[in-house]
Amino acid sequence: MIEEIKKGSIWRKWDLHIHTPNTHLNNKYNCSYKEIAEKIIEEEIEVIGVTNYFIVEENEITELKKYLPNETLVLANFEFRTNDKNKIGEYINSHVLFNLDKVSISQILESLSRIPLNNIADDNTQYCTIENIKKYGADNITISFDDLRKQLERDFSIWNDFLMVGVNNGYGGFHPDNKPRNIQLAKKMDKCSNLIFGRASDRNFFLNLEGPRKDFFKLPKPVFVCSDAHSLNTIGSEFTWVKADKTFEGLRQTIFEPQERTRIQENNPKYDYEKPYFSLINFKEDEQIFKDDSDLIFCESTKTLPLNPNLVTIIGGRGEGKSMLSEYISSSFYGKTGNKIGEFNKTEKIEVEYSKTILNDDEKILFPLGENEHSVDFIYISQGDLKSKVESQDKKSLLADSISKLAKLEKSEFDNDLNKLILSFTFTCFAVLNIYSSNSNISFTFLLVEA
Repeated sequence: MIEEIKKGSIWRKWDLHIHTPNTHLNNKYNCSYKEIAEKIIEEEIEVIGVTNYFIVEENEITELKKYLPNETLVLANFEFRTNDKNKIGEYINSHVLFNLDKVSISQILESLSRIPLNNIADDNTQYCTIENIKKYGADNITISFDDLRKQLERDFSIWNDFLMVGVNNGYGGFHPDNKPRNIQLAKKMDKCSNLIFGRASDRNFFLNLEGPRKDFFKLPKPVFVCSDAHSLNTIGSEFTWVKADKTFEGLRQTIFEPQERTRIQENNPKYDYEKPYFSLINFKEDEQIFKDDSDLIFCESTKTLPLNPNLVTIIGGRGEGKSMLSEYISSSFYGKTGNKIGEFNKTEKIEVEYSKTILNDDEKILFPLGENEHSVDFIYISQGDLKSKVESQDKKSLLADSISKLAKLEKSEFDNDLNKLILSFTFTCFAVLNIYSSNSNISFTFLLVEA
């Protein structure tokens, strides 16, 4: 069975803080797990964090997953109240998100059972177990944040198995006042957290776009707005758009690129920039690429190759057909019959789908590549063309003029500064391509499709 080819990173709704009917505190659910799953599906949330105080039980995960699509990613979110207090005297909350593809709930519970509980009326040391949470009450106990972090780092691998989450605002948030102790505590919680649960107003602060944080912490962090749902009707009330695969690795990518991969807004960010794009390539049968060479073929087993509406990079080893594929496609739109290797075998058994707009999925045209020319405006620049176009000043200007025309910019708008920026970017791309062509077994082909 051929593995389904993924489209890559697209914008999806994530809510990493959803409680279940088994929550140890503030349970306002009056419904079944099935109804909760139906609400998650209705709200089009594709990644969730099943949350509970101190202990998330196995059945909370399994019961919810039973009614969710297989494609929905479910993470375990353990919410802890720590010994430290914030500026208004609340115990500071800290969350841990676990990768259930790497560690099991039973392994997590075994690790937590080694962490002492605090604020309990018992002369003997008691530990973080489900029995003790129910016996003493989740609202009556705390744990040491340092004990928690050290124990998890002993038993698991941070980054691979779990991520630490700080809470900036709301109940148990570490957002400080002007007291030195509270400021130092906030810095500690920030430093030890991989990402932040907060509000939309926190985003720019933790991205180091405003405020004094950048003076202390050089690395920005993603802010996730979540529903903190304790009832059915609050599921979907708040969420974060994330541009990443629905995996724990996708979550980690938001830490590396927090500004680019997260958005806090009502509408899907894909609609923020309207553009046409090639949306897929269909291979109906095995088909040879050149008329006089039966050894080089496009393989039907690929079937459908979906294309992301954003940057698409074709990656592979030398001679695996990266440039060939992009040249073959572009030739049917430019009226070319072949390249330096030979004459293309144009066939209607290979099709390209062209989406006129992101706003409407129905506005699509299917182009068979058996025809030599189609009326679609786009620029295709091969590696060889790029080299020739930047060898002289006249050709540099010609390239800039082509981009200006494609972007529908008036001549007066396309000033010298913008021209220099485009040329600088072009040189950078060419330099990168040269490096990979000379020094690596892996090279890249860029197919630029715009209106």
